Amino acid sequence: MSKKGFLKVFAKSQIASLIGSAVDFVVMILCTEVLGIYYVISRAIGAAVGAVVNFMLNRHWTWRVSNKKLGPQAFKYGLTATGSLILNTLGVWLCTEFIGLDYKISWLVVSLIVGIGFNFVLHKIYVFK
Repeated sequence: MSKKGFLKVFAKSQIASLIGSAVDFVVMILCTEVLGIYYVISRAIGAAVGAVVNFMLNRHWTWRVSNKKLGPQAFKYGLTATGSLILNTLGVWLCTEFIGLDYKISWLVVSLIVGIGFNFVLHKIYVFK
C-alpha cells in the first residue's frame, strides 16, 4: 500500500472510529446519567453499540471489503472488539478509580490510546485484510 493509500485508509478509519466513538459516548452517558447504570457497565454497553456501528462503517466504507463473507469477518471483528472492550473498560476504571479522572475524561484518553494502538492495527492486519 502506498503512503497516500495508507493515509487515506487511516483517515477513513479514524472518521469511522470517531462516529462509532460518538455513539459509544452517547450510549454510555445515557445509561449512566439517565438510566442510573454504574459507569463501568455503561462503558461496556456503549462500547458494544459503538463497535457495531464501527464494524459496518469499516466493512463498507473504510476497507471496502463487503464482498467478503460476513461471518468470518464479523467473528474476527468480534474478537478484536472484545479485546478493545476489555482494554477500554479496564482503562476507564483504572483512570477513574486510581488516578481520579472524571469517567468522561478517562473515556476520552483511553479511547484514543486503544483506538490507534490496538483497533487500527488489528483491523489492518487481521480483520479487514
